Amino acid sequence: MFRVCLISVAMTAATVGVANADEVWTDEFGENVAYDRDVGTTAILRGPHDQWFYVDRLAGNYANRTGTFHGYWAVMPDDADGEMIGCASTLTLADGRSTPFWGPIEVDFDGTAFPTGFTMRSGFCPDQQGEYASQQVGTFNSFRYTPVTADSPK
Repeated sequence: MFRVCLISVAMTAATVGVANADEVWTDEFGENVAYDRDVGTTAILRGPHDQWFYVDRLAGNYANRTGTFHGYWAVMPDDADGEMIGCASTLTLADGRSTPFWGPIEVDFDGTAFPTGFTMRSGFCPDQQGEYASQQVGTFNSFRYTPVTADSPK
């Protein structure tokens, strides 16, 4: 009986951990972004290269993804490579982690519910340090993501 109970608890925990993992998108380079979890009103997406995306108002919103969603990209200090330029400020994120490697994002979905693609524009923190900081602040890079579904080419 105890063993059956442990297996049931383990299966439930595994299911809860991947509740949103069925939402995965890919960019033109084959890099994936996956819906990881919700914290309050913020959806947390895991991107390539140890990058995280914190999207406000997206948590629990599976059917009304209209308008522009704002948030932040972040790389945790332990994951930052030696070439990353940090900000003078440290941002505390929705999940309580803090990092000096961050910038704003804007997300616009193509449709209201998954599977739908989106465009993400990412920028740099307003107080970025380094030789080219003044050239980067205020600029945005645009990335296009398409949904990965069972019908997606392998």
